[in-house]
Amino acid sequence: MLLRGQLIAETPIYRGNARKTLFTRDGDGSQRLVSLAGEISGTAQALMDAFVGQSRDGRNIGLLNRLWLRLYGSPLPAGLITRVECQLQKESYPRDHFFDLRMGLRLDEDRWASEANANYKMETLFKNAVFDFTLTVNDAALQKEDHTARLFYALQELREGRFWFGAGKSKGLGRVRLEMQLPFAAPATPPTVRGEANHWRINLTFNAVNPVLVGWNWGKVDPEVPSFAAIQGRLLVEAMRDLPDPIRQRLAMVIGGPILSPEDWKEKLAEYLPRVLAVWLQERSRGEAQVWILRAPALAKLGKGKFPLSQKVLDAVQPLCDQALRQSVRRRSRAQNGAGR
Repeated sequence: MLLRGQLIAETPIYRGNARKTLFTRDGDGSQRLVSLAGEISGTAQALMDAFVGQSRDGRNIGLLNRLWLRLYGSPLPAGLITRVECQLQKESYPRDHFFDLRMGLRLDEDRWASEANANYKMETLFKNAVFDFTLTVNDAALQKEDHTARLFYALQELREGRFWFGAGKSKGLGRVRLEMQLPFAAPATPPTVRGEANHWRINLTFNAVNPVLVGWNWGKVDPEVPSFAAIQGRLLVEAMRDLPDPIRQRLAMVIGGPILSPEDWKEKLAEYLPRVLAVWLQERSRGEAQVWILRAPALAKLGKGKFPLSQKVLDAVQPLCDQALRQSVRRRSRAQNGAGR
């Protein structure tokens, strides 16, 4: 079976030094054609990025192989996908077949000084570039077990744009989206997916309302002497004014101590902030509901006695009889209830 579609670059895709390369130049270079590596074989061993295949040492597997393993907890069946081709369309080339090419030096983020032996060269395909995508599937292997259902949802990840070609995910590069008409429909019973494959996506935006001061050392830096004075992480957490107070208080408890290394504190913030947000959202979602029902006989009694309700009021309330009326009640802490007194 031959599946054809278009792979659209949702973000730029780059071609850089050695192992950082994502797209390749085809042929002898005279035509300067561009493609995405389909299989890890030959020169693609050093690319570290291809759709299917496996390196000889077994340390690198294709991105579709990795996606299949992450979703279903088992390797991609051997021989299910036999070939992948991904060629850039003619309309996506500039006139001279050269894209945005940048060269420069990498800077140390703390000192803003250049790092030795850390130059870079980056040629970038533009956003919205379109590739002709061809996927060859073995029909016999597709009919075994639930391979059809699993392949459908694996390709659905590409169609939804939740797929990055290459290792540029941390830089916001390499995200692609597949447009393809699949010859098989969604299965009636979806395949079992690993629980670890599910995740939350939280977008955070930090606005620099006030000027941000960045300092650096002048002259030669002594590696034996710290290049910054240790500060308390609590001060940085308190400066995040847009975060609710319960979240900032919890963050201050876990990462509010002295910052001995900027990298270590950044890792802790990235690790604990989603956890604190999840706990806070879970606490706010907890609640109890009180349900009460007004019966028709009980309403009729309210129209009798020493102080009866008027017939106009009874007629207005009549449609609410025998219906469940709910009222959400937020759980209060022991301190609010006075239990600790």
